[in-house]
Amino acid sequence: LSPKPLWRARIGTDAVYATPALHDGLLYVVDRSGRLSVVSTARGTLTGPFELPTGMTSASPIIAGDFLYVLGEDGRAVTGRSGSRFTFQANTTTEGGRATPTVSDGRLYLRSDQSLICVGGP
Repeated sequence: LSPKPLWRARIGTDAVYATPALHDGLLYVVDRSGRLSVVSTARGTLTGPFELPTGMTSASPIIAGDFLYVLGEDGRAVTGRSGSRFTFQANTTTEGGRATPTVSDGRLYLRSDQSLICVGGP
């Protein structure tokens, strides 16, 4: 058995350390410089890149509900509505870090270089 690639998408020229996030047949790929590319899993078609105001990025993007979250190493965080035409919603600044955030029960958990931060409702 020798599996063959179904498609190949060229994602920019900068390094990609983060694992892509998958949601509704779309892969969200963030490169080291904070550029977001959206790739269709069906055909490998590419949308983007979208320039995010996150600066350098190592953490993997995550999906919670219909929102994509991306955290930059210096603490700048971005959220936007997922979809092939990523729609930027808001940004904020937290403590810097490289860890991938996680979500549970309506709360967002961020690991910075110094702290564990919980954002969300009670």
